[in-house]
Amino acid sequence: MYSGRPARFRAQAARLDYRGQTTWGELTGCAMKILAARSLGQEPAPQDRRFLTHRLKASRREVWEGNVGAHTLALLAVHATDPYDPLLTDGTDALLKVRNPDGGLPFIPDHAHFLSAVAALALARSALPSHHQLLLRIGDFLAAHQNPDGGWAFTDRVTQGDTESTGAALEALHAIDPTRYAPALNRGRAHLATLAGGDGGFPTYLPGQPSEAVMTANAICALAPDPARYTPLLRRATLHLLEAQQPDGTFERSWSLAQAHALRRATAALTCLPPPITAALTERIQQALHRADTYLSSAQNPDGGFGHQAGDASDVSSTAHALSAGTSLNRPVWSSRALVYLLAHQQADGGFTSRHEQVAPRPIPYAHPSHASVFALTALGEHHQGGAQRRP
Repeated sequence: MYSGRPARFRAQAARLDYRGQTTWGELTGCAMKILAARSLGQEPAPQDRRFLTHRLKASRREVWEGNVGAHTLALLAVHATDPYDPLLTDGTDALLKVRNPDGGLPFIPDHAHFLSAVAALALARSALPSHHQLLLRIGDFLAAHQNPDGGWAFTDRVTQGDTESTGAALEALHAIDPTRYAPALNRGRAHLATLAGGDGGFPTYLPGQPSEAVMTANAICALAPDPARYTPLLRRATLHLLEAQQPDGTFERSWSLAQAHALRRATAALTCLPPPITAALTERIQQALHRADTYLSSAQNPDGGFGHQAGDASDVSSTAHALSAGTSLNRPVWSSRALVYLLAHQQADGGFTSRHEQVAPRPIPYAHPSHASVFALTALGEHHQGGAQRRP
């Protein structure tokens, strides 16, 4: 029986205040507000229409802010108010440009900044001299694409920075050449510090948004090489991360389906801090690491691999994340079996493939062809180096 609820929800959406969110959150909210108003037979507010069209015009025939979902919803809102607006042709052309070979559309076209950063860190940790010039090219690329506020977005043509991309870029630049990239590192760390919440944790996007364990771990890893500036902040962040651990040793999984991914970042953060920060927290940190080790030991499958969660079938990415965590945990017995599993799944061309593990919008899974290879190389390099490269 019809209850009237859809009409009530449309009325609420027509009064939506979308300002103050992420860039794509604002555009999505504005589009929803316009579509709700039209569905109720109302004329959308002129300021909402101006906001929407101004944002879309800024994309210059590209998917707006690299977000296919927000871009598409905005085009629907434009069509609802003016079906002959030229923005519709340009916007549709932008969508067609990012189609996958199977004809479908990804949720975002690429991860140029984020993946370049994590790939650079993987190459740096493999410690091969032949990679030096390539690493400098990647480092120069990342430094050139730093946002004016000091942060990084996940790809170019995007203004919305995020903690994960910023942290990854900072870790990569520090690993490549901390002297060459000192200006970018100083600006990036200063920006990252502004995102810290009152609880000591870090959100994904904007100050004041809820803190997340994995984002907090990312920030710790990025800020730890500069304790002279960030000791108080690092101590608060470490306390937040310790409080975020679940009784079974796990952490909230954030933007990944793999539990080992959250453990990889958390264990890296808890083992990269200099003694002045950890002196009063040594016992709590050791307890947290022990709980993480206990969970991973119990979650390992008979084949030596790891799945997204305990009991799931093994996959390459989850196993790579677990192996990285094992390096931070001083190579427990189970890590040797994880290494054997990972090496057994390397393909003839040197790469790796895996089950989809990244998620966005959460909890929708998506895949990027290079994710598995990047994380596998990271794990192998860290295991080979024994974790020494983590110390600031």
